[in-house]
Amino acid sequence: MKKRIFRGFTLAVINDCRDAHAVKRQESRLHASLMKVGIIAPITFVGVEHDFEAAFNLIDQMDAIGGECPGGIATNVARRNGDAHKYDNGTKFCCFQYKKIWNIATIEGVTLSLVKKLHLVESLFVIHMDHAVASMVQDGFIPDSSASEIVNSQFRSFDFSPRALAYVLGGKKLCCTELPIQSIVPDSQPIIAVIDCFGNGKTMVLAKELNLVNGSVQTKFGKLSFYKRLADVPDNTAAIIQGSSGLPGFRFAEIVINGESAAEKFGFKIGDRIF
Repeated sequence: MKKRIFRGFTLAVINDCRDAHAVKRQESRLHASLMKVGIIAPITFVGVEHDFEAAFNLIDQMDAIGGECPGGIATNVARRNGDAHKYDNGTKFCCFQYKKIWNIATIEGVTLSLVKKLHLVESLFVIHMDHAVASMVQDGFIPDSSASEIVNSQFRSFDFSPRALAYVLGGKKLCCTELPIQSIVPDSQPIIAVIDCFGNGKTMVLAKELNLVNGSVQTKFGKLSFYKRLADVPDNTAAIIQGSSGLPGFRFAEIVINGESAAEKFGFKIGDRIF
């Protein structure tokens, strides 16, 4: 019997393994895994360095995909050094669904802090990797000879998360424990999460959260007037605006200088606090 092919999905990968070699391996693995469940879909790869970049890009990808049509996002930013040694082989993964978008993501750090901040889900389903991989073997999704290699892999962004996302998108369930997101994910911080090519600093603070006094807000970079649109900021003037990133009704604030690079002028970098 011919396998049915599904189209109309949109997929994204957000990952700190972002060199060309790693990117293409991840994309090819996800394509191949999706084909096993009959899905052909474009894949957008977003390379990041820090977990707060991942957090910000995760929201922007969910905004871009929309959720009216099926989609999926695999987000993995998980160092193995420092505090990561408390885990057997890196932080745990979880899955959750926002509208029609399934997500597989690492939990440690602030990767999911904006999902928490925006109250997109109440719970995360923490994956038991050993049992999840065993289920994939039992269903014939992966060969038994690969099971141990997947569980102990150095490169779980290649060996586990693409397969897990495809498996879930194919209608299968992973072995999980449901936990409240409030109990396992830290709060987001008022920091610069992304600096765009114009030198604008995208923050993890919602524009509607700004404590405005006479139309201005005090920041580490001085008192900045608030404008809802970049177009309204006078040329060569520093300001804080409502940016394009976020979700409808929940857009993040950006620190800008109209016609110049705010990052160069103020010397801020990703991870710097704004208050």
